[in-house]
Amino acid sequence: MKKTFIFSFLLLNILTFSQINRFYYELNYKPNKDSSKIEKLLTVLDIKDGKSLYLNQELAVHDSIITASNENPSKFELFDWKTFSNNTPKNSVKIIKENGIVTQKEVIGEVQNFNYVEKINFNWILSNEFQKIENYNTQKATTDFGGRKWNAWFTTEIPINDGPYKFFGLPGLIVKIEDSEKEYSWTLKGNYFCKENCSFQQESHNEKYIKTIKVSKENFLKLKTNYKKDPLQGADVANPEINPTFIKEYKERLLKKINYYNNPIERD
Repeated sequence: MKKTFIFSFLLLNILTFSQINRFYYELNYKPNKDSSKIEKLLTVLDIKDGKSLYLNQELAVHDSIITASNENPSKFELFDWKTFSNNTPKNSVKIIKENGIVTQKEVIGEVQNFNYVEKINFNWILSNEFQKIENYNTQKATTDFGGRKWNAWFTTEIPINDGPYKFFGLPGLIVKIEDSEKEYSWTLKGNYFCKENCSFQQESHNEKYIKTIKVSKENFLKLKTNYKKDPLQGADVANPEINPTFIKEYKERLLKKINYYNNPIERD
C-alpha cells in the first residue's frame, strides 16, 4: 500500500508539473559477432508529455557540457577542450519517439549528423509468465524486430508505454528486454525527475549550432555502408599534400575500429 501511494504521488508530480522523468538502463551487448566479449553501456531514456529521447549516458554528459559552454562561455575559459575533443562518445545514436513515430539521429564520420524517420508497429504477444525484476512485478511479452526475436518484461506499476532504444507499445514501462540469443540486453537500474539541463533542452539548444541532414532510411543505411568501406570518403586521394603514410595508418586504424562493431541491434 505504501509503495502504491508513493508511486501515485510521483506520477501526480509528473502529470502536474510536466517534469522530465529520466530512466537509466544498463545495456549489456556483444559488439562483435565473432567474439564472446560482452560490453556494458549505461543509457538513459528521458520522457516528457508523451515524447521520449534515448541515448547513452556518456553522450548525455557530452551534450550537457556543450550546452553549458554555449550559454556561459566565460565559465569554460580554462576548460581542457583538447582532451574533451579527443574523448568523444563512441556511440552517437539518439532515438526520439513520439506518437508512434521514431526518429534516429546519428553521427556518420567525424562530424556529420544525419537522421531518418520511420513508423514502427510492434506486434507484441503477451504471455502468462510473470517475474520480479529490479523490485518490479513484471509480465513477459515477445516480438520480432530488426531480424531478432525479443523477450521483454514490462511493469504496469509504471504506466508508461515506453522503453529503451526503439521499443514501446506495452501496457507499462519495459523493465528488461533482450534478444533470444542474449546478444543485447537492457535492464532498468533507476530513475529520477530531471528539472534542468536535461537531454530535451540540450537537443533543442545544440540543434542551433549543429546541422542535421534529414535523409530516408534507405539513404541513411547506404551512407553507413559507404562509410564502413571508406571512412575517409576519398580525402586521402583528394589531398595529396598530406603525408600518405600517416593517412594510410590512420585509415587502417579507423577500419579496424569500425569493422570490430559488426553485430548491430538491427540485423536487417
